[in-house]
Amino acid sequence: MAEDAIELDLDSSPGSETLDAAVEAKAEAAPAESSPAKDELTEREQLLQVVKDVGVKAPEAAASSADKGAEAGSTAEKPAKEVDNEAFTDVPFHKHPRFREVLRQRDTYRTDAERYQNVETFLQTNGLSGDEAADGLRIMGLMKTDPVKAWQEIKPTIQNLLIAAGEVLPDDLRSMVAQGQMTQEAAQEMARTRARADSVERRSTWERQSAEQRYYAQTAQAITSTVTDWQADRERADPNFQAKLPRIQREIAYLQMQEGKPATPQG
Repeated sequence: MAEDAIELDLDSSPGSETLDAAVEAKAEAAPAESSPAKDELTEREQLLQVVKDVGVKAPEAAASSADKGAEAGSTAEKPAKEVDNEAFTDVPFHKHPRFREVLRQRDTYRTDAERYQNVETFLQTNGLSGDEAADGLRIMGLMKTDPVKAWQEIKPTIQNLLIAAGEVLPDDLRSMVAQGQMTQEAAQEMARTRARADSVERRSTWERQSAEQRYYAQTAQAITSTVTDWQADRERADPNFQAKLPRIQREIAYLQMQEGKPATPQG
């Protein structure tokens, strides 16, 4: 009972009322004094926001790096395409091995064609036939592998060449020398004079024949070109030209039988 009385006295004592009032006054004064704490909290919030932003960007950067790494890995691990020699879908067309091979073959064929054309031009310019050129190459080959047989092959040609060049007396001059009608020196000079004159005549004849051959070849080409152009023009102008062509060809054949083949493009 005495302890209860003491607690009751404490609760109801004037000192307790003063303590409560002090607590309430401190509580009311607390918001005014919390400004520095509020500023401190704002700085923490800003720091947290920065950390948050960095945390958001870091995963994005990591994801981007991961994506790039995945792409690089997929590129590195991507198997090479098989060579497609049909549709040429494995690489760009101009880089395809088959296309490059075709270009190489084209260049090779072009070189071969140019060499052949050079040989043909040389033969035509010098008036040589294909057989003469083949014989000359064959003898030159024998000169390297079998000189004895090469001499047997070329000896008649050399003998004729010596006579044509005036280095060996022909039969008539040799007979005159044998009969004492001409000295050896005079006969030799006469042989060389004949050879020079014969050489000039041969050259003139060959040039005339070559000019005629060129003229005929150029005329034939011009006639062919004229006929081709005429037919192309008629086909463009007349849709039924192909149907009429057999009758035209029969008429042309008849005219050629009556008048001969044209010798000029105009004809």
